[in-house]
Amino acid sequence: MGIEKKDYNKFKEILKDFKTKREKNIERMIEEAEKRTEVINKMQWYIDGIYYSLDDIEKCINYAMNDKLIQERYKELLAKTISKFNKDLEEIDRILEEEDEEIDF
Repeated sequence: MGIEKKDYNKFKEILKDFKTKREKNIERMIEEAEKRTEVINKMQWYIDGIYYSLDDIEKCINYAMNDKLIQERYKELLAKTISKFNKDLEEIDRILEEEDEEIDF
């Protein structure tokens, strides 16, 4: 009892779909790893005073808060980034309040 031609073609299509799904999973894993690396690098650069985009850092924090791997392996970096981010926002608020007071006079 062998594989008939029609069964062979069906099997070939299933195998093709399997490879496609597997390739897509691998591509997704690679994209996630690249994004994770980008987020980690930006947070470290921010802590080091090399990177200054608060908008991007906010996005990085949001991404990291939803990424279990970053939360587990880079929790200290994440905590430092959040702390520095909050301090920077407080400083911006203080500066804006001072400017508002100067304008009132």
